[in-house]
Amino acid sequence: MFELSALRERIREMEGPRVDPRLPVHPALSGLVGGGLVPGGVYSLSPSLTLALGLATEAVAESGWCAAIGFPHLGIEAVAECGIALDRFVSIPTPKEHWATVVGAVCDGFTVVIARSPASVPATTASRIAAVARRTGAVLIVLGDWPGATARLEVDGVRNLGIGDGHGLLTGRDIRVRAVTRGITTTAVLPWPFDREPEPAVAPVRHLRAVT
Repeated sequence: MFELSALRERIREMEGPRVDPRLPVHPALSGLVGGGLVPGGVYSLSPSLTLALGLATEAVAESGWCAAIGFPHLGIEAVAECGIALDRFVSIPTPKEHWATVVGAVCDGFTVVIARSPASVPATTASRIAAVARRTGAVLIVLGDWPGATARLEVDGVRNLGIGDGHGLLTGRDIRVRAVTRGITTTAVLPWPFDREPEPAVAPVRHLRAVT
């Protein structure tokens, strides 16, 4: 916790004042979240780390800091491929029983916090963490259910590119995303890698229960 406190002070010294009320997102996702991420907002995602990184990349592209909590198998190469600067990225892979304490502490100092939620988060704990995010302006992206989330996003299907009938090399994915915000449902296609354009669909999108 001492190291987290020191890191928060360093971030405050390096960051300038924030002007835009919303943080930018990938153009494909902009329409799903009202044009950008709300500082202090909590976004609940289906268990897709790719979607979480896609939502966070643009928000921290210029000077923001990003933290990932609860992803012991997250490869640093995958983070770099998404365009997130590794010198402004921190991973806390196994917070264990201190999950809520760590998430609350990291929200006080980071621009975007991506956290894998435990099986269930008590409403009082979720409320306390959300209050910290609102106070500090951190965007919290939670993989899992979250009561009172600003928006809920889930992967509705994936189209793999470059793979034929049992052969070929994966060259990309078109990830269909569905979002529910204030009772309104919208959809969009997020390309992976994030710097390519989605291709016109020529076949039905393969539906998945979850993408990790």
